[in-house]
Amino acid sequence: MPLPGGPSDKLGNRYELRVVVRRMLDLITGRLDWLRLEVPGEDAIEFRCASEERAEAHQIKRGISGGGHWTISALSDVIDDFGELLAAEPELRCLFTSEHAASELKELSERARDAKDLAEFTSKFLEPQWMKNAWPQLKAIWGTDDDVTYERLKRVWAGATAEEDLQQNTDAILQLLVDGNPAAARAVLVEFALESVHRELRAADVTKRLTERGFNPITTGGTQSIARTIQAPTAVGIRRAAELEHIRELSNGGKSTIFIAGISGIGKTVVASQYAAEAKAPVCWIDCEVVPSPIEALGAIGEFLLKQADDDSVTRALSGGGAQARGLARLAGQRLAAHGCVLVWDGLDLVQGERLRPTVDAIASTISSALQIVTTQEVREVGRAASSDVVQVSRLPKPSVRSLLAAAYPEARIPQLEGADEITQGHPYLVQLLIGAASTVDLETALATISTQGGPAFVSDLMSTLAPDQKRLLSKLAWLGFPFPAAYAAGLGGTLTTINDLASRSLIVRAGGNAYRVHEIVATLVAQTTSAEEQLEIRERIALFLRTLEKPTWFEVRAMLMHARAASLHEISRNAGTTLLNFAMRKGLWPLVQEAALSLTQDPESSREWYPHFVLGKCKRMTGELDAALAEYAVGESLAKEGRGRDVCQYEKASVLCELGRREEADPIYEALCKSDDIGTRVEARIGLALGMPSTSGVDSAMKLLAGALQEARDAQLQREEAEVEQSMGLILVGAERWDEAREHLERAHSLRMSAKVEHHQDIYGWYQLLSSALRVERALGNKEDAANAAHSLHRFAVLSGSLAWQSSSAHALCLSEPNADDPEVVAAVGRLRRLGADASKPPDYRITALAGLVLCEWTRRRYEESVEALLDLQALREEFKLGGPMFAHMPSMDEDEENVASIAEGAAYALLLPQGATPESLYQLVDRVVVRRPELARYAVVVEAAAPQPMTPRSGTPSVSE
Repeated sequence: MPLPGGPSDKLGNRYELRVVVRRMLDLITGRLDWLRLEVPGEDAIEFRCASEERAEAHQIKRGISGGGHWTISALSDVIDDFGELLAAEPELRCLFTSEHAASELKELSERARDAKDLAEFTSKFLEPQWMKNAWPQLKAIWGTDDDVTYERLKRVWAGATAEEDLQQNTDAILQLLVDGNPAAARAVLVEFALESVHRELRAADVTKRLTERGFNPITTGGTQSIARTIQAPTAVGIRRAAELEHIRELSNGGKSTIFIAGISGIGKTVVASQYAAEAKAPVCWIDCEVVPSPIEALGAIGEFLLKQADDDSVTRALSGGGAQARGLARLAGQRLAAHGCVLVWDGLDLVQGERLRPTVDAIASTISSALQIVTTQEVREVGRAASSDVVQVSRLPKPSVRSLLAAAYPEARIPQLEGADEITQGHPYLVQLLIGAASTVDLETALATISTQGGPAFVSDLMSTLAPDQKRLLSKLAWLGFPFPAAYAAGLGGTLTTINDLASRSLIVRAGGNAYRVHEIVATLVAQTTSAEEQLEIRERIALFLRTLEKPTWFEVRAMLMHARAASLHEISRNAGTTLLNFAMRKGLWPLVQEAALSLTQDPESSREWYPHFVLGKCKRMTGELDAALAEYAVGESLAKEGRGRDVCQYEKASVLCELGRREEADPIYEALCKSDDIGTRVEARIGLALGMPSTSGVDSAMKLLAGALQEARDAQLQREEAEVEQSMGLILVGAERWDEAREHLERAHSLRMSAKVEHHQDIYGWYQLLSSALRVERALGNKEDAANAAHSLHRFAVLSGSLAWQSSSAHALCLSEPNADDPEVVAAVGRLRRLGADASKPPDYRITALAGLVLCEWTRRRYEESVEALLDLQALREEFKLGGPMFAHMPSMDEDEENVASIAEGAAYALLLPQGATPESLYQLVDRVVVRRPELARYAVVVEAAAPQPMTPRSGTPSVSE
């Protein structure tokens, strides 16, 4: 209940209520954290609010008697009150809002913020006389000197908003936030404001009231693909016959990468789209503004190949966590060439060029039998892309301009056509604008509207003739930043008629099918003429509109994220980031997951959200970067604002601590999580505790604890958690060598995982651990065929994980379990390790891991010479970079055991068993054959030595185990 007197009366002011309701919407979008109306004891302000960045105090007045504007003198009471607040709270901002402008206060405060310091402000920014008069008035009201007045003034804002505009803006935002009639929803919030005097309101309070009255929040739709369309846009505009013929000549002459270059707006995209329309081949069109990162672009190419040719090679490769952009690009080039496709990169300029050029070059190296086209303003280092050349798009020649305009304006006279030559300077877009105007005016009238300054000024003049609703829609479409379907118009405050009007003036142009784009010259002009305040409102509207799309693509959600960040809509940006990560994980596109998570954690607006850190921790854990994963989980835990978020971060942190051998730190975390309100968390925590019990309390105690967890999971119908309990039971029994019991639990876990219908790539870690345990069981029970099947599956998940350590160990397991040493998957696994070990672009420790796996695989396959060569390569790297690694000893075989590799100290060292009947000299002969082929390895041959049953003299006096 409001305090008696002023507060309840003041809030009855209709204008003030509308301002308050508009700020309530900022709570929902995350721009504000809280809002408190009529703070007791603070009669000088109407309400306080705060966001993650700042705290604000607001004063609102509907108008001023006699009209006009608010002078410093007329605002003396407000300014005096602001002074007291600003003096008491150094971080506070004070805002004044009215229907009428407070131009003096607004100008003074804005100039104070723009000035470098007080000296510059007083000498350069008080130049108009009325400003010189206002400055001493302000100092007099506050009774402060220049320094204090200047510092306070920088924290004052003044704005004017008409009541009608305020209401329309509120209704437009409500329409994008909730279902139902926006005017009715606004009425609900007016009522809520009147009931909430003195209360501190948060987003949940406002959302709850709207939901109670039947206005449900609109949520972001699920992302389905990377790009809405990857087809070429419709071929429009003046046909560029010369450029098209040049492209065909270069392509026929063996050039597979062609750059189309020219100044902004000259028609590079038009040339590319015209070529695409005439090409007798499938065209994959990449808009570099839409997909600015290599992984996103390669994902779009993968979707194109899957849709166009039922070729999933690129999408499968993208599901590998360790897939590198250049390697993926080379594969993409091969597959595009195999299907005879044309690949177009449209708009590879500035920032996009820096990011995407390496991908373009990598594709160029393998697309030799097909064609890659790149549109760009400037081409640098053409030779970086193999078989490259440039087609320069120039201005239209005068005869062509006159011919085109004469056809559009049959009544035109020679002087008018010559005047058009001088004004357009042959720029195709300006010529197109004149041709577009032919249906409504004659050439003389059209030319009369064109500024003699040419190009952009002409477009500016043309835009100045637009109606207010056309200008508003054009501004939103220009800031949108990518091609849009005509249906976007309604959500952005326009109509299809408005779209057609803008298209008829060539301010927007067709971009394919029912899609349009704002011409780049127009978009640049709009950006240059949009104030910071207008930009904030535009970006807010765009972000909220994109949020309403039922099935947005990856790039539409990313655009929503970008605009929400710029408009400080923190809740919207958090939701967008989560949507992106969920899509990439659901599709198993792990390079995209890692790229998105990394960008979100580095972004100032998004880095306060726990989920990206949690996802990045999962990525780091899969690739074996355990310390980095631990750090990400710790950050995620500190940022999580709700119980489940904290729980999952703590659980993952404890699991990583166990992997690092720090069980004493993990168990207290598990014990605390056992008391969680969430059933799934309790079950997972018991699993964590049980896995550490066999070494302390024993196997039976661990199985008893898991039996209780299993029953709780079954009662709650948590199939995924039930599978994890069964899997953990199997793992514990494997450790106890109770093979038959372990097999039963692992089979049940496998069945539960399959029936839970969770995509394999969404839980790579869990599947890898399950298959690793199953492989041990089948080998122990002598089930060779089942062991081979488990080894094949294990290696596939290892490749998906991106963890080289997993790939190395699983490749060795595959070689051990697969009786056919020439099995294609075995050959591919070993070949992959060989390539990675020889890749000088990889870090040395990465290559050592690959080479260690190669040593084991080749020895297991009884390809002894290849194994020795890998061992010498490994030793060369270790000596060069002073690195460690696993140790290897060559030992004689004492029996007829089929396996010829023995692990020592849990994989820290390995015994490579010599073939039956082999002597140490046989081993040295292998070394000699390698050295003959590769003499640079001779200096490392001393590490290869055989240990005999009886003492023998080493060839070099080196130890029998390479360190």
